[in-house]
Amino acid sequence: MMDNQLPTKEGYAPVWHTTDGGKHWQQVTPNLTLHKEFSWSLYVRDKVTAWLITRYDGERYAALYQTLDGGKTWQRFEWPYASEAPDYMTFTDQNHGWSLLVTSPFVINLEDVRTGNYVSEADKELQQFLLHTRDGGKSWQKIGPLPIAGRIEQVQFLDEQTGWITSETVTQEKGAPLPEHTGYLYMTHDGGRSWQRQSLDTALAGIKANAYLDLTFFNKREGYVYAEYGLSGVNLQYYLYVTHDGGRSWQQSGNALPWGQDMGIIIPPLEMPKQQVLPDGQHIVEAINTFSLINGRWQQTTFQRHNPTANGSIRGFSFLSTQRGFVMIQVGQRGREFYHTIDGGKTWQKVGLLS
Repeated sequence: MMDNQLPTKEGYAPVWHTTDGGKHWQQVTPNLTLHKEFSWSLYVRDKVTAWLITRYDGERYAALYQTLDGGKTWQRFEWPYASEAPDYMTFTDQNHGWSLLVTSPFVINLEDVRTGNYVSEADKELQQFLLHTRDGGKSWQKIGPLPIAGRIEQVQFLDEQTGWITSETVTQEKGAPLPEHTGYLYMTHDGGRSWQRQSLDTALAGIKANAYLDLTFFNKREGYVYAEYGLSGVNLQYYLYVTHDGGRSWQQSGNALPWGQDMGIIIPPLEMPKQQVLPDGQHIVEAINTFSLINGRWQQTTFQRHNPTANGSIRGFSFLSTQRGFVMIQVGQRGREFYHTIDGGKTWQKVGLLS
C-alpha cells in the first residue's frame, strides 16, 4: 500500500505494504485459508486504510476485509451479493463508502464496450444499483435502480451527499460500419437517490463526446475529466476539462491531448494536472514520456530512465504530485523493481525490489 488513494487492482495475489517509500516490503495478506478464499481486488484509501475483496474458487465473491492499521489486522465482512462483483468501490473515509452493483441476464465483457466490439441493445434489460455502507463495509444499503443512460463506467463520491457517475452507451444502426458511442456525466447531491445529467462546453462544436474518462476530484470544488471525441478507434481526440466550482461549470484546458494506441494515462492525484506520464506503445521501459500543459498546449518530453533493464516491463505507476512519483517494473523472474522520481520524471532512482 502507498501514501495515496489507488485505483482498484484485481488478481489473485498477496498484499504487500511499505512504510519507507518502497525500499522494504512486508506481506500483509489476511489469512484466507480458513474460508478457502482468494484475494481478488484491493482498494487503498490512505496509509493505513484498505479493503480487500475475496472470492471462492469459481465465480462467487466471498467477503470484504478491512484494515485500519496498514494490514497488521483485518476484519472480515461477508459480501451479501455472492454472484455479483463489487465494482468501482470508493470510500470517503474509513466508514462511508459506495460500490456499484450490476444485474443483467447477459454476460458482457467491459473491454468490448470500450473497444467498440459490443453494442448495448442488451442494456435495455440492465439494472444498475449503488450500494452504500456507513460502517466500513459490514452492512450495505441498496439504492436504485439508477436512472442512468448506458453502462456505468466510474463512480466517485466527495462526501456523504455529493457524488459523480460517468456512463456510456454503444449503439450501431443497421448497415453502419462502426458503432456509435455516447458519453454521459451525472451528479448527485442527495447521496445517490437522484441524479442530474451534467453538460460540458464541447471542445468540438456540434460533436458529442464518446465517453468521459478519469473523472477526478481533489476536493469539493477542484476537479477534472477527459472527454473523448471521434469515431471508435479512428482519429480519436481527448480534451481535458477542469472545474473550480464543484462541477457547476467546466472549462476546456489546452488543445487535444496526444494519445497513442495502447498508451495508458496516469494522472497526479493530489494537484491539478500539469503533467501526464505514459509508457511507450510497447510498454517497454526504455523511456517515459511526460506531457506538460504549457500556455494552453500539451508539450511532450521524453526522458531516459537510469540504467534501463532489458525486457523490463511497466507494471504500474503512482504519482503523488506533479513532481513525485513511483514506477514498478517487472524484471524477468527476479521480481519487481521500484523507482522513484522527485522531478516529474526527468530522473529516476531505484529504491527497492519486491521478489
